[in-house]
Amino acid sequence: MNMPGSYLVHMFISSVFGPGDVGWRLFDLVSLLILVALIAVYCRPFGKWAVAWSSLFFVAAHLGNGWIAMGQRDFLMCPFLVLGALLLARGLEGSSRKLSLFLSGVSIGCAATVKPDVLILLAFFVILVVWYSRTSLRDCILGSGFLLCGTIIPPVGMFVWLASTGALASFWQIVKEYLPLYAALSGSSAPAPPLVRLVEVFGRRGYMALLPLLALFICTRPAALPRLAVLFGAVLYGIARFIILGKGWGYHLYPLHCFLLMLAGVILCELIVKGQRPVKAAAMTCMLLLALPLCGQCVVTGREKFSLALKRPVVEELVADLSSYSLDSEDTVQILDTSDGGIHALFLLRIRQPTRFIYDFQFFHDLENPYIRSLRSEFIRDLETKPPKLIVVFHHAWLPPGNLDRLKSFPEFTRLLEARYEVNAVRNAYTIYSAK
Repeated sequence: MNMPGSYLVHMFISSVFGPGDVGWRLFDLVSLLILVALIAVYCRPFGKWAVAWSSLFFVAAHLGNGWIAMGQRDFLMCPFLVLGALLLARGLEGSSRKLSLFLSGVSIGCAATVKPDVLILLAFFVILVVWYSRTSLRDCILGSGFLLCGTIIPPVGMFVWLASTGALASFWQIVKEYLPLYAALSGSSAPAPPLVRLVEVFGRRGYMALLPLLALFICTRPAALPRLAVLFGAVLYGIARFIILGKGWGYHLYPLHCFLLMLAGVILCELIVKGQRPVKAAAMTCMLLLALPLCGQCVVTGREKFSLALKRPVVEELVADLSSYSLDSEDTVQILDTSDGGIHALFLLRIRQPTRFIYDFQFFHDLENPYIRSLRSEFIRDLETKPPKLIVVFHHAWLPPGNLDRLKSFPEFTRLLEARYEVNAVRNAYTIYSAK
């Protein structure tokens, strides 16, 4: 369910920063610094305090998400989204209008190669271009045209790359056949319905305190400035995408966090600097109510170990187990896992799989769907034609939640295990089957 842009980013990280944990942390830090610089440039017309608070708010929000946020696609999109918003605002302000709008589209197109839901933001951008060019039909058409033309370029480049590697047909098949099924999944890890989750996040992060001041700001100073209008549109995009994606997962909130906190820094500093005494007091109170939860989340996250402390021993144990089999360069190992450490172990040992399946949950939902049945058939066919020396089945599963009982719904695979493999090792997290 990843778009090709995600893999390009991962390939870039591995080649420039290295494939290990240190490389990822360096890349995360560099990405955050680039994003903060873009936020600073965007907010600079509103004053140095708006720059400082908008940047610090987002830094705290990102660090508060902990290690699990490193490499999240939604975070990787944010520099492209903010750059696109900055270029759009400059174009609407009249600064190299055609070039700015075109480059804004290119930036949005880059984000679309990571996650295509950014087209929702593109729709808001087109509306803004039309609104600010409403006095001239020619400007409306040209502005929208330059924006849309720029957006097309990165996806076209992505398709050319896929075609050159022979992967375009497979990619299109996954988009057409599997993504509609995946979009309907919720799984056991979804904390709550999106609307409930959104309200919960707004309350826990202190965003609720912004709403009355936001209303006051709109009443006293309508968003006539392009930079404010773009921010409002981007915040609406962040809310809309979270609801439309429908999973309720925290990392889907990254664009909303980014643009809402930029807007918060601008509004609060504007009201504190230019507002009357009661407004200043309210704005300072709101800033405190916003800053404390963000900082508190950083402290809490810094003390929590999450699942990383559980995954590392599993990876180390599997690496030790696989190393004991004296596998040569021609041997393959098939992992049935979601993200509990199996692929990590193969990566460390440079061991390949005989199939293209790095997850297994796609075998255990929508069992009557012809495409799911075709994936199962492909999996079994590859295991029979290119039999791996070992098969490692992880006990925990995302879909269906539970243990090895999920294999009962895949009788073709259980028959293959019984006929050609035997249980060689049973650990807490996984079972190893070796060829007879």
